[in-house]
Amino acid sequence: FFNAKEKNWIPFIYNGSLHFVYPPVPHVIVSAQEDGRSQRLYSTTYLPLHRLRQKSPHVQIRGSGQAVLIHRPLKLRQKHYLALLHIFDEVSGRYTNYAYRFQSEPPFRILQVSAPLPLTTAGIASGLAVHNDTVLVTYTASEVPEARALVMSLS
Repeated sequence: FFNAKEKNWIPFIYNGSLHFVYPPVPHVIVSAQEDGRSQRLYSTTYLPLHRLRQKSPHVQIRGSGQAVLIHRPLKLRQKHYLALLHIFDEVSGRYTNYAYRFQSEPPFRILQVSAPLPLTTAGIASGLAVHNDTVLVTYTASEVPEARALVMSLS
């Protein structure tokens, strides 16, 4: 699928098989093969992020962590995946992190993107866990190499 080394993939399990989001814009879904190859399956566009890329070509929208299937949705009222992405501004050198939700079935369209996550310091969100209505986002502080966590409600 790609000839260069890549990072910022978002892994998730669908029907017992490993899939990845890469990249988030457009929202491309690939399947992972046992031999290490991947196959592009779906590509959809979330207009607000697409417009941001068009308006601000100096920003890069990248994936973070893994996607978690939410079985008991509160506000969306439909099963979906919760994932993380970050926006890197090449001009300022700053990262802004967001949670986002995408469909639990193909073609896995983005449903919603959060407001910026209130991390206590500049850094990149790298891990995601959900238990009942509690969401844990792990991240590293950029000025001090130290692990941190943001705990918030799913609602």
